[in-house]
Amino acid sequence: MREYVEPTPVDLQAFSTGRILKESWEICTKYFGALVMPMLLMLVPGVLIVMFIPGKPGESLDNLVSGILLPIAVMGLNRSILMLKSEGLTPTLGQTFSEGSDYWWRGIKINIVTGLYGFVLGISIVLMILPGALVVDTEALWGGILLTAGIVGSIWTLVWFCAHACLAMPAMADGRTSAFKSFEAGWELAKRNQSSTRPLFLAIAGISIGVLLILIGTAGLAIGLEICTEEVAIGLMMIPLFLSYTFGIAYFYIAVNLAYQALKPAPKEETH
Repeated sequence: MREYVEPTPVDLQAFSTGRILKESWEICTKYFGALVMPMLLMLVPGVLIVMFIPGKPGESLDNLVSGILLPIAVMGLNRSILMLKSEGLTPTLGQTFSEGSDYWWRGIKINIVTGLYGFVLGISIVLMILPGALVVDTEALWGGILLTAGIVGSIWTLVWFCAHACLAMPAMADGRTSAFKSFEAGWELAKRNQSSTRPLFLAIAGISIGVLLILIGTAGLAIGLEICTEEVAIGLMMIPLFLSYTFGIAYFYIAVNLAYQALKPAPKEETH
């Protein structure tokens, strides 16, 4: 693996989605133990809960436990990337957990605020899809047109929201204490730089979908060639799927954090 070299800080004019994705990969692989492992460790309890408590009770408990533990890893990762870029401090497992523990409550708060806005988004998506879904059985043509327009509008709205809200987490990790102000700061920063944040978000989403399709295709090929049974294929796929999911989350937060640091205004110099 090629040695990771700290790049020269870039301004808005030099912002590049490719550079962000490439640098995120280098950081994620070089500091795998310090940045990805905490994410893995925080997700394992939820996986064990679902294994031993099947059905809705297990899923509900998994969501609760993950909601409590995951902010430690996420905030620790964001703090480690901020310190890596601003102070040159090499991320370590202990540093990630220490910073994550200190910023745990801030992570809980920003998740709650993002969830509130996401709830409003969900209602908007339902209202866009519902008219077409209600009439498509009786009026196939117009119902189909309304449903298609609703789905397209929902996808666009979801992308628009995510591209604006993606900088809220690093903004919260950057020393702020108010979740609403952090969300607002991240939103405004992304809003001013939509031409940078939207392609980055779409690129990460495309990579994630591609990896998922490869895993599903591999499992389907194994079943089709009768290399193994469907149950065995699904069981074997869960391991790389879980590892890919964990790595993907870390990769996403690293890329978003780097974008935040590249796009945020430089501190003003004091004049005497």
